[in-house]
Amino acid sequence: MIAEASHDDLLPGEHSRLHARCAEAIAGDAGFVPPGRAAIEQAHHWYAAHELTWALVSAWQAAAVAGHAVAYAEQFAMLSRVTRALGKGA
Repeated sequence: MIAEASHDDLLPGEHSRLHARCAEAIAGDAGFVPPGRAAIEQAHHWYAAHELTWALVSAWQAAAVAGHAVAYAEQFAMLSRVTRALGKGA
C-alpha cells in the first residue's frame, strides 16, 4: 500500500526511471521476484518504463516462459503486448 502511494506521487520521468531500474535489478538477480516470474516482471517494468525495444524482447521471453508453464492467459497477454509494441515501431 505504501509502495502504491509513493508510485502515484512520482513524476513521469521518475516513474520511467524507477521501472527501468527495477527491470535491470531483476535481470541482475532473479531472486528479487518469486521463482518463475522474472521474465514476466521484467516485461512489466520495461513496458512501464516506456523502453519499447526491451519491452518487446522481454514480453516475447515472458510469453515463452508462460507457455512452458501452461499459463496461457499470461502468455496471451505477453504476446498481445508484443504485437502492440511492434505496431508502435519498437
